[in-house]
Amino acid sequence: MKDEVGLVELDGVAEGGDVAQAVLTKLGLRVGQDVPDPADRLVAALAGRRMLLVLDNCEHVVAAAAELAHRLLSACPDLRVLATGREALGITGESIWPVTALPDALAERLFEDRAAAVRPGFALDEDNLADVRRICQALDGLPLAIELAAARLRSLPVAEVAARLEDGLGLLSRGSRTAQPRHRTLRAVVEWSWSLLDEEEQRLARRLTVFAGGAGIEAVERVCDTPDALELLTSLADKSLVEIAGDRYRMLQTIRAFCAERLEEAGRWAPTGAPTRTTISPCCARPLPT
Repeated sequence: MKDEVGLVELDGVAEGGDVAQAVLTKLGLRVGQDVPDPADRLVAALAGRRMLLVLDNCEHVVAAAAELAHRLLSACPDLRVLATGREALGITGESIWPVTALPDALAERLFEDRAAAVRPGFALDEDNLADVRRICQALDGLPLAIELAAARLRSLPVAEVAARLEDGLGLLSRGSRTAQPRHRTLRAVVEWSWSLLDEEEQRLARRLTVFAGGAGIEAVERVCDTPDALELLTSLADKSLVEIAGDRYRMLQTIRAFCAERLEEAGRWAPTGAPTRTTISPCCARPLPT
């Protein structure tokens, strides 16, 4: 019995769409046409087959993907499922493999490779290493952000790219035309994650931007005026909007910059216990008089 691999990209499935039908269509499975339920047809088609089923980009259909994965794994003992997304499926027996930021050396190598593709002859040397390192660290070692920054070398010297990263969301605005729209720019990537948050999660994400270096749970509860902060922080961490480092919760700089824009759009906000004419600057964690 040969091993098989099936890749199903779920980008094109709308929220609330039929994930099982999408898998059937992508894999070209025609069995059980007389069975109305697509999940039942999948079970019939995959039973007894040794397959790795890759469900790519599950975050917007995570509940449906989790239900389908659980059903298939329960009925098909030789099946394995690899699901990618901003959020874990949350099913019994799931092993989670976080995709972390690139280490400095790998981030710099990626930048060099992508930069050489748009500016032939580019290579890391004593003159540009400090600027490249500054770029990679400012972008938290995120591969897409590094690729977008390197692409800017078509029109800007590396020192200028490093100097302009204060407006990283605006600077990194040109990606591959063949990529999905939400993967073409750094802003589009973060906007996609933002759109999947509920109102309470968005509110806390906006308010977390007042902590430049992250904060512990007590500080978040007190400053952000959020009694259920722990539950919401856990949810934001599950959705890759917040990182947990020891006893602190922090945002990557690119995510924090985007959420700070949302805080500014929402208008002035006074933290609990503060005077009514006090507001919080998105750039720091201290009250500023109005």
